[in-house]
Amino acid sequence: MSPARRTQAERTAGTRARILDAAVSCLAERGYAGTTVEEVARRAGVSLGAERHHFPSKIELLTHAVRHLLEGLAADYRGPFAALPSGPGRAAAAVRLWWESFQDPRSYAALEIYFASRTDPALRSAFTPVASAHGANFRAGARLLFPEAAAANPRFDVTWDVIVDVLQGMAIGRVLFGEGAASPEQLAFLEALAEDASRLP
Repeated sequence: MSPARRTQAERTAGTRARILDAAVSCLAERGYAGTTVEEVARRAGVSLGAERHHFPSKIELLTHAVRHLLEGLAADYRGPFAALPSGPGRAAAAVRLWWESFQDPRSYAALEIYFASRTDPALRSAFTPVASAHGANFRAGARLLFPEAAAANPRFDVTWDVIVDVLQGMAIGRVLFGEGAASPEQLAFLEALAEDASRLP
């Protein structure tokens, strides 16, 4: 039996996914300045016209690429977070998982857009909603892991916000200065902070 032919919608989705994956890999390897629409089209195996049909501008392409990579990261880590054991140590284990996700090459691709948007108002305007949604997802994830503590501790949200912000800063430090920029002591401190915030009063 011959395989079923893909629908037009499936072919379109496949092409878009290839383009977005190519943009993510290009960002991770070459950075924002080295990511051109021509290079992304080449990596995706599509014509420049086809790429522009789906993403008319570089800003639109890269904004969608970052959303695509963040959704992929969330999907990949959904299982490990769901499998975290209950009881003492759960919050520390969650911090270690988040730290692992910040060291994923896809996260480095997202950092390229964070850096570039500082001096590009159009990119910043397009990217800010994506970044805000990503931050909200971190907070929602912590609340799902510790619903009772989230309801009882008025500083639960801000504590986890700080933890995530510091993890991101540590990831930036590793990119700029190497592995020594993020010490085990820093991670242990964040783990202890998470355990305190997630413990019922």
